[in-house]
Amino acid sequence: MMQAESQTNAWNDGFEQRREARHRVSLTAQLRYFREQSDVRVLDLSSGGAMIEADAPPARGEEVVLVRGAVQVVATVAWVKEHHCGLCFHRAVDKRALMAPLAAA
Repeated sequence: MMQAESQTNAWNDGFEQRREARHRVSLTAQLRYFREQSDVRVLDLSSGGAMIEADAPPARGEEVVLVRGAVQVVATVAWVKEHHCGLCFHRAVDKRALMAPLAAA
């Protein structure tokens, strides 16, 4: 019971639990979840999470993979509001790797 309660508290709208400042960015990426893949825009980023904009964001609690170039980050959706959602990364990520320019196709 305590574990489920603590997990729910950790997802408290995604705002209260931030431990690191996020950096405003505007990065294209893809989001993969439950046999779906959609283009998204990363709007802010830290080593522990991100806020993204998507036409149809996944539901809160959904496990997803954020993909940008060769970088793939497993995350859980912490909150959803209209076309935005907050991602909580399962492990710390090097922000520089996600912000690196993509190779030309």
